[in-house]
Amino acid sequence: MIVAKKQEITEYLCADSDPPAINHMSDDKIISSVLNSEINDHSDSETDSDDGVTEKRITMEEGINLGYQYLKFLESQKCVTEQELMTISRLQQKLSKEKANVLKQATIEQMFKKANLANLQ
Repeated sequence: MIVAKKQEITEYLCADSDPPAINHMSDDKIISSVLNSEINDHSDSETDSDDGVTEKRITMEEGINLGYQYLKFLESQKCVTEQELMTISRLQQKLSKEKANVLKQATIEQMFKKANLANLQ
């Protein structure tokens, strides 16, 4: 049989009565921070980090190059399995194919089809 002291029981029951001093926010602050974050998430402009410095978006080419560097780094690590390397390699190949599709030049027929569809709408 477990016996608990009265003081321990009181501390346990009253643990939530004192709000934490760190990160204490009122309901209004929580609501405004959520609304502000939704507005920031929907903006297409450059995002601001916490220190006020704007971060530029990484282009597809830069991302692919960084991915290759990361893959080389992982290959030199002993804690990374071959299966994990293959997964990342497949993602890298998928991005490379996507880049090729984005950069593929449109044919004249495709351009006319798009122009006709735009005129019909």
